[in-house]
Amino acid sequence: MNVLKPASHTLTMIMVLFASAMSLGEVSRPEANSDDPASSAASDIVAYAWTDESTSSNGRASVGGPTLALNPDAVCFDVGGQIVVTVDMTASPYVISGAQFFLAYDESLAFVSIESVNEPFTNVLYFDWNEAARTIDYAVGVSPDGDGTSADSTFAFITFQTLEEACAEDTLVVFRPHDDPPTRLSDEFGNEVVPVLFDLGTVTFGVGPAIPGAPADTTVECDAVPVAPLTVSAIDNCDSGVIDAAYNGETVTPGVCTGDYTLTRSWSVTNACGQSTVATQIITVVDTTGPGINDVPADATVECDAVPAAPLTLPASDNCDTAVTAAAYDGETTTPGSCDQSYTIERTWTASDDCGNSTTVTQVLTVEDTTGPDVTGVPADVTAECDDVPLPADTLPASDNCDPTVAQASYDGETLTPGSCEHEFTLTRTWTATDGCANDGIATQLISVEDTTAPVVTCPTDLILECGDSIDPTDTGTATAVDNCDAAPAVTFVDDAVPGDCSVGVTITRTWTAEDACGNQQTCDQVIALVVIDPPSADDYDKHRYVSFYSGYRADGSVGVNYAYRVKSTTYPDLLTWVGAPDALNASYLECTPHYRDDWGIAPIHVGDQQIVPDAQYLIQAIRMGADILDEGAYSNPVAINTLVLWGDIVASYNGVDWGQPNGIVNFLDIYAVVLGFQHTPPAPPWPLLDIHGEIPNRNVNFNDIDATVKAFQGGGYPFDPPEVPCSP
Repeated sequence: MNVLKPASHTLTMIMVLFASAMSLGEVSRPEANSDDPASSAASDIVAYAWTDESTSSNGRASVGGPTLALNPDAVCFDVGGQIVVTVDMTASPYVISGAQFFLAYDESLAFVSIESVNEPFTNVLYFDWNEAARTIDYAVGVSPDGDGTSADSTFAFITFQTLEEACAEDTLVVFRPHDDPPTRLSDEFGNEVVPVLFDLGTVTFGVGPAIPGAPADTTVECDAVPVAPLTVSAIDNCDSGVIDAAYNGETVTPGVCTGDYTLTRSWSVTNACGQSTVATQIITVVDTTGPGINDVPADATVECDAVPAAPLTLPASDNCDTAVTAAAYDGETTTPGSCDQSYTIERTWTASDDCGNSTTVTQVLTVEDTTGPDVTGVPADVTAECDDVPLPADTLPASDNCDPTVAQASYDGETLTPGSCEHEFTLTRTWTATDGCANDGIATQLISVEDTTAPVVTCPTDLILECGDSIDPTDTGTATAVDNCDAAPAVTFVDDAVPGDCSVGVTITRTWTAEDACGNQQTCDQVIALVVIDPPSADDYDKHRYVSFYSGYRADGSVGVNYAYRVKSTTYPDLLTWVGAPDALNASYLECTPHYRDDWGIAPIHVGDQQIVPDAQYLIQAIRMGADILDEGAYSNPVAINTLVLWGDIVASYNGVDWGQPNGIVNFLDIYAVVLGFQHTPPAPPWPLLDIHGEIPNRNVNFNDIDATVKAFQGGGYPFDPPEVPCSP
């Protein structure tokens, strides 16, 4: 193998002692006295290095020796594990151009590989591995253009595999003795290079035992001073037995405070030859630990109205200073947040020992305002009719847990949730108060609006019509309705016609129904009596408490002219009144002011009140609208009507289908006639004769009429007071 080395350099082999593997005891290095390789002892451990320094044949070049290091160090290896040995050169004053070493390794290892990785040792000049002898010879050098290095240089990583469990020991891999110098090296010209060897002598131990078990110097905390072992292990190069070094005690050198001082401990041992060794351990005791503080309040997030008070002291203790018992409160600092009621409080407590160590603990309180204002005076949830919904308050009282400026909540308005019909719904009203941290306090009122009130329906006036007249509502009138919520309730009607031959009279009960948008209903009845009207005489309509006549009886017999009617009593000359057209279907009352009607045909006019008394005669006269009521010539010929003497005397004898006139007595025929009319059973007398009860005719022949007739039959007298004079022309 060629040695890649410039010819201008003198190649010198220098043998150095690998002393790092022999770490026990003091190592002596005798001076070299021969350059003959054969003169070296078989136990010499040698390695070679080439330098750029020229030396004499007996000169001495100081080159740092190579070292070995296990990686990892001081651990046990399982079977199959790997051990990597690092070979490097220690610092040398010479530029190292190449190196060669000879290794031996333990039988528990199997060689795997050598890797050269670092500059300048990049060229492998020589490699010989003897598996049987378990030796490795290896040489490296720089390239022809390289400069070498004087720094620490790692030039080989040697990898072994463990064949059996083994712990890392210096003797697993060592530099082996080499009796003959290497002769297979040459320069770049092929010239054989024979290095000069310098014998460093045989490695020997010092004069006394070694005490490898002595504890090393250390620095410890005052509460962690180790206990001194009474004996430590020792070895001797001559005494093969196991020997121990005995503990001699310790001395204390005080420091600046209680927890700072120095302990000097020693162990000594003497071998069989009387040689003694003393090992010393110096323990530097320090107190660098501050006191411990207990019961530190934990960091917390709290509401602005629930900030806890800070304790003035906290329990404390020190690892060395027993006088420390409490940490003092240092105060607090406040850091503003995003609003007045949100901020951070940092509180501190401090305890110090006599060595000046102090401990400070901190509590951080994050104060926040997440609670909205409290709104009071909120109206209770209610159920209200659709026409009785209460008005909302513009503001409500409010207060906040932290913000004193909050005094009221403002009305936000309302939302409407439809219900089952137009006038039934739910109103959700809200009021909101906001504090300085933008928290809202919201109050809500629910108003359940309902429509349970039926419309008020007013029926048209009851009517007595002649058989064959129109009963269409456009002619007989339409019911009207008003509702508390519905502006236009629906109005419908249903007729309940009483069967019968119109030739003897038919009564129709027209039921009007008003229904609002929510289905609430009210009904009223309009009675339409269809009667047969024969040319009457005045006596046909003589009554006790009211006077009935037909407007067809006018002086000139004309139609389509507005008239008013004057009613005068010949029996009681002071009784005078005016009567106009009936209001709808109700009979007109006596009036002091003329009321005109437009007569388009024969229609009944009814005069009723306590003005009408039994056993009296009344004259009814028409006057044209616009005529002077004081002008007697403006009145028509009078129609005379006599009221009966007896209360309840309605008819006389019953003859077939005709009823006779009142006969001056009240008997069963009078009762029977009213009952027939009540039952709508033909043939019954005309309605005006039968409708005798009440202050005015009510257009119904009902039980009250029967009852009145029965009372008259039983002898009951006329039950009304004398009339008063209402007015005069």
